[in-house]
Amino acid sequence: MRTHKRTHTHLTTGVSLTSTLSLLALLSVGGVGCEDPKQTVNTPEGGNTPTMSEPATGPSCLYENLFSGAQECKRYTGEAWTEALIEDDCAGQMSASLQAEGCTAEALGRCVLEEDEEREVELTFPGNDPTQCEATARGCVIFARGRFEPSAVCEGQFEPIEPPTTQIGGVFEPFELLCQAPEDGAEGAEGACTWQAIGGCAPEGERFIDNASCEPVLTQRPYSFVPPSGFQTPSDDPLLQDQSFLAEVEWVRSQAESCGCVCCHANTYAPNGAAVWDTDKPGVWTDDFNPRGLAMAAGWLDTSVLGAFPAEDNNGFDRTITALPTTDTERMRRFFEGELARRGLTPEDFDESAPIGGPLYDQLTYEPSACANGEGVSGEGVLSWVGGEARYVYVLRAGSVNPSTPPNLDLPEGTLWRLDVAHTDPALADGFVYGEVPTGARQAFPTEGSPEALSEGERYYLYVLRDIGVPITRCLFTVGEGSPEPVEVSAPWGDVCASDADCTAPTSYCVRSPGQDEGYCSAHCTGATACTELGAPSSWSCNAINCDVEAFTWCGPASEVEESGGFLKVCP
Repeated sequence: MRTHKRTHTHLTTGVSLTSTLSLLALLSVGGVGCEDPKQTVNTPEGGNTPTMSEPATGPSCLYENLFSGAQECKRYTGEAWTEALIEDDCAGQMSASLQAEGCTAEALGRCVLEEDEEREVELTFPGNDPTQCEATARGCVIFARGRFEPSAVCEGQFEPIEPPTTQIGGVFEPFELLCQAPEDGAEGAEGACTWQAIGGCAPEGERFIDNASCEPVLTQRPYSFVPPSGFQTPSDDPLLQDQSFLAEVEWVRSQAESCGCVCCHANTYAPNGAAVWDTDKPGVWTDDFNPRGLAMAAGWLDTSVLGAFPAEDNNGFDRTITALPTTDTERMRRFFEGELARRGLTPEDFDESAPIGGPLYDQLTYEPSACANGEGVSGEGVLSWVGGEARYVYVLRAGSVNPSTPPNLDLPEGTLWRLDVAHTDPALADGFVYGEVPTGARQAFPTEGSPEALSEGERYYLYVLRDIGVPITRCLFTVGEGSPEPVEVSAPWGDVCASDADCTAPTSYCVRSPGQDEGYCSAHCTGATACTELGAPSSWSCNAINCDVEAFTWCGPASEVEESGGFLKVCP
């Protein structure tokens, strides 16, 4: 039996995606996730989950999910939610509006999180499409570890969902380097080491599961069962008698089994079954891959935003080009290019495909705007942000690349100061001084000494995350300058409206968030000049979902774009 020497390397810590993100958004990230039986389905005898009760009154926040763009409503039901905390939490959501009444009754259901805890919340998912019921319920129970109450729309639309029996998800656990004792026991000899991480790999030919555990790995990516592609090599295909081809199939299987991939892609270890492809499947197991997965494995699609260890620190396994870590990149590419060719696919079929990563890629390319809502670093050095507690706090030079996924993209050049909160500790509130490490946090950069002092009048970048991949503040501030004061808006611009007919000239369009009964009067625009010519407030910009479609544009406060988390754009 091997013994392990644990070397704790705090590359990443934080609340897991599954405990903070939208349930539906998690399902849209890509079908690789984490589950946690911390909370269970409240299922009475007979197997039916209690139907959603009538919506209760009380403050709630209507917003668009950062990842999916889907509308959600959060009601603050725990005793510890103060007015200030509610305002702060809601302000950190995308396209959010705080309302005194409860969430809408027309919904798929409600998910109770942190039930009976001081910060209990209820998430309501507006909608009336029964086909979305199972995904919504699964997201609540499995991903967010909550209790799902279906509405009448969803009652009877899905089988009872049992939580997994394996401890998964929860707080994102840091990558850990596990080193084996040398086989011969020679004093001073070094044993092989394996990163206990989603991209970590054991020595070639050895199984990851014999060198590390899947439980921490399953906190590092969202996971869910996803059925295979349905493609199957015909039983009379000559390839099934080609020993060289079958040997390559087994080599690729061995490469995958050496790495943390098996935690989500092997029925033996994946809590609810393999996500798409299953290394346990006999024969040509790569039939399970869908075309997009094959293109990722062949390196035809850019997967670099998912992060990678240097091959020399990962037992020779490289995943900077292919989605699967491998000790022989060209051999891996040749195999999957052959699999793509068998299905009649060419690189041109993926020319219009975006790089892999979805919201992670969008966050990497996000362009920040000026801080608002009092966010930034004051002349006295005090940090302020909205959106609630955080596990990662960065102060960077203006123009720096956005922090992204570990182990190689989470400390971009230009980082001046970074604080992390251990996965075992509560997240961090704002209000502390730059350069002074608050209780419960540790200084991740610089590793020693104080950070570079900020210069008055200089512009910097504040980047705050609730978790890896879950930013709550990304804005540019100038030391010594406060956030802009609220702008006085003269009628009819900004007047409350329920429809376009309520808006008088020069306004003609009622800007309303989805599901909101009221909005404010504005007008469509083709750019900033159009807003100025119409007489809109000088501080307003031409905001849009799509600048090329005038119906999707309007004159509005520039702060809307920053608050949208990248969903909205400013049209020049």
